[in-house]
Amino acid sequence: MYSLHVRYLQTSGSFPDEILEDYARLFPDRPLLPHVRSVHAEHGDATWLRFLIRSSTPSENQPTASASTLRCLYIYRSPLPDLLEESKGLARDLVAFQRSNSKLGGGLETFQDSLSFPFSPPYFAFQARIENAFALPPPEAADSPVHGLRRLKVTHSLRELPAFFGRVAKMRALEHLKIVIAKVDCDMPDAVEAENEKEGVQHSLSSLEIEGRWSDLLPAINLCKLPSAAAQSQTLRLYYYLLDRPRTQEAVAQLLDLPARIIHPDHLETLTIELLDIRNKLQKEVLALTVDAFRPLLRYRQMVTLHLDLPCHFLLDIEFLHALAAVMGGTLRHLVVLRAVTLWTKVTSPVLTVDDLATIAGIILPRLETLGLDVVWDKPHSSVASSVLRTLYVGAGDLYGRDLGELALFLKTCFPGLQYLCYHLIKGCNTGWTSVMDDNRYSGGYYGPGGQDWWPTGDDI
Repeated sequence: MYSLHVRYLQTSGSFPDEILEDYARLFPDRPLLPHVRSVHAEHGDATWLRFLIRSSTPSENQPTASASTLRCLYIYRSPLPDLLEESKGLARDLVAFQRSNSKLGGGLETFQDSLSFPFSPPYFAFQARIENAFALPPPEAADSPVHGLRRLKVTHSLRELPAFFGRVAKMRALEHLKIVIAKVDCDMPDAVEAENEKEGVQHSLSSLEIEGRWSDLLPAINLCKLPSAAAQSQTLRLYYYLLDRPRTQEAVAQLLDLPARIIHPDHLETLTIELLDIRNKLQKEVLALTVDAFRPLLRYRQMVTLHLDLPCHFLLDIEFLHALAAVMGGTLRHLVVLRAVTLWTKVTSPVLTVDDLATIAGIILPRLETLGLDVVWDKPHSSVASSVLRTLYVGAGDLYGRDLGELALFLKTCFPGLQYLCYHLIKGCNTGWTSVMDDNRYSGGYYGPGGQDWWPTGDDI
C-alpha cells in the first residue's frame, strides 16, 4: 500500500529476506518501489538493494513495459573482503538495469558509489563493469537525443585513471564527474603515463571534482583526458586532506598552473581548492607564498568564482589584485584566497590591511559579491564603499585587543549590502567575530572542515 507513494528513500539498514520474498510472491510484476526517483543506500548487506534493482528492471519480453522512474542512486559501502561477492552481484544487476531501462528512454542520471575506507583491487574490477553500463552508442548510431548518466562520483586509483577516462569518454551525456583518489599505489609505472599520451579519447564533461591527498591532485589532473570540441570544462574543484602538504612555493604554483590541453583558459569559470580534513599534526613551519605562486591564474579571462583554501600564508598585495582585475575583473564575482584552518605556531602577517578590502571591493573589483582575503584587522578608516558585496570571508583573523564596535561600524559603512560574514574558528580561540555579527545582524558564522568543537588530541599534537 505505501510503496506506491515512495519517491525518495534513504536507509542505512536492510529489509528482512522474508519480506522481500513475500513481496515478490504477492506482486511478481510490480517493482518494489514503483515510483521511487532517488535512493540513498548505506549498507553492508546488498540483498535488498539488489532486489530493488532487479524488480525495477523491465523484462525484454514485456511489450508494454515502461522505464523505471529511478534516476538517482547513491551507494555508501565498506569494501570488506567478505562483501566482494555480494558487490559483484550488485554490479551485474546494475548493468542489467541500466541497459534495459536505457532502451525505454530511462535509466540512471546520477550514480554515486562511495567507499568508507581501505580500497581493495577486486573492488575496482566490478566497478568497471558498472561504469561500462553507462556507455552510450556513438553519435552516428544514435537516432534520438542523448539520454544517459549526467552525474557520476566514484573512487579510483591513479593507476586506473587512463582506463577509467576511456570509459568516461563513452558516457556521452556525462556533465559532472567527481573522482576520489584511492591511495593504493606506491608509484605509477611508465606504462600508465605512456597510455595517457594516446590521442582520440575525449569526454563531454563541463564540471570535474577531484578529492585526495595533496600530492595526488596534480598527477590526477595530468591523467585526465581532453574535453571534446563541443564540451567546455567550466568548473574544476579540488579537495585535499592535510596528511601531506606543499613544502615549496613551486608545489603550489604547479597545481595552479593547470594544463591548457585539459582545462582551457578561455572556458574555466570556477576554480575551487579546499581542505576537507584538519586532523593533522601541529605545523611548526608554514609555507608563505609570494605573488609569483599565483601568476598562473592571470591566464583565466572568464573566471566567475575563484576560491582557494590553502595550507599556506599569503603575501598578496594590491599590485597583484590590480593585475587580477585586468584579466578577470569583468566576470569575477567570488574571490576568496585564505589560509586553510589549521594550527599555527608562527603567523606571517598579511601584506593587505582592512582598508585594502574596501579598495578591492569598491574600486579594483567593483563587481564582487563575495570577498575573502587575509588582512591585518587594525584601525580601519577607509571611506570607499561597495554596495554590491554580500558575503565577506574573514578567515582566522584575530581581533584580540581590537575595537569591535569600530570594526562593526566600518563594515556597515563600507559594505552597506553585506549580509553574510564567515570566519574560521578553532575551539578555544575567541576571535570576536560573533560580536561583530550581532552588532550588524549578519548571518553566516563558522565555516571550514572539522566543526567548531574540533580541538587537537594528544595524537594530533
